[in-house]
Amino acid sequence: MSDEPVADGGTVGAYRLTETLQTFPYATVHRAVHGPDERTVLLWRFRDPYATAAGFVEALEQLAGDPRTQSVPGLVTVQEVGTTQEGDPLAYLVSGDVPGGFLVPALELRRAPGVFATAAALGATLDAAHALGLVHGDVQPATVVLDETGRPALVGLAVRTVVARVTPDADWIPAAAGFRPPERSGESEADAAADRYGLAALVYYLLCGHTPDGHEPVAPSHWRPGVPARVDAVVLRALSRNPAERFPSAGLFTAALTGGPPPTATPMVAPAATPTAAPAPPVPVDPAPGRQREESPRLGSQPASPQPADSPAPTPPVPVEPAAPAVPAAIDPPAALAAAGPATEAAGEAERRGRSIWVGVGIALVVGLIAAAAAVVYLLHGTPHAHP
Repeated sequence: MSDEPVADGGTVGAYRLTETLQTFPYATVHRAVHGPDERTVLLWRFRDPYATAAGFVEALEQLAGDPRTQSVPGLVTVQEVGTTQEGDPLAYLVSGDVPGGFLVPALELRRAPGVFATAAALGATLDAAHALGLVHGDVQPATVVLDETGRPALVGLAVRTVVARVTPDADWIPAAAGFRPPERSGESEADAAADRYGLAALVYYLLCGHTPDGHEPVAPSHWRPGVPARVDAVVLRALSRNPAERFPSAGLFTAALTGGPPPTATPMVAPAATPTAAPAPPVPVDPAPGRQREESPRLGSQPASPQPADSPAPTPPVPVEPAAPAVPAAIDPPAALAAAGPATEAAGEAERRGRSIWVGVGIALVVGLIAAAAAVVYLLHGTPHAHP
């Protein structure tokens, strides 16, 4: 297959390509439309040697058929895997669409979510995946997308794991190397700890504009003055060279980063398999010629290597960008008067009635005094008589 990308407007199987969104060293990601029902999707087109590697397509199909992926919020799942012989052999993967596009272009357009919002959303996704034994394997800016609400999500679950089985030296990819923990450099299989390190490196990248030095990372405030020292401490702990000193979960890291409460553990339950279904064995993928293949666990699953011991979360830090104090909404005088109208009218009516009563009482008193005076005069002088 040629390394030249399929032009937008071309077709791959039943899909018409409309836009190129992302380019990896091993695949190009397009937005595409499914011809029969006009459904918009993401289509990953794989270059050689992946398209023709024995077991590569079958390994991707295993991802598409894994019911656990449907239970992870914030994970864009695989819907279809296929091949086509139109021209050169072509392997492709289809997943759900991401209306907000990829994170990096959104950053360039200044319409991406904040650092803390991105970290919190992705941390929740990773913890949910890890609870089901799933490992993403390539947490970096190029695999972060935005859904229709602008919330960050992850694409490409375990795709890099499959790719690395064809070319085990896939860590040569410069853009991804900075998001791999230093103790796993050169290893093709990732684990949950590597996902968490990738998330911490992503936060560092969003704060500083570049990846950390895996051997001796410099505090983010060195590159971005104004970052509080406590945030520096949280990020540097998450990037520690000693895996045991890092946070034992993505949620604890993001809680310490944002100053929020530690997450409450919620058990994740994968959809029940049909009674006749048996667990799918891992699909072997033949590497490139001259390389030796090693046995690998089920794709996207966490290897059985021991995880760092749990450790308490640090004291929540002060956020880098604290929320502005709440400002009372301006009161529109006409609207305020209109709202107070009925009560004002009732009070005025009561006041008018009070005045009327007092006026009536006053008039009655005056009339009574006049009548009393007349009666006294009559009694003293009698009835006047007419004189001749």
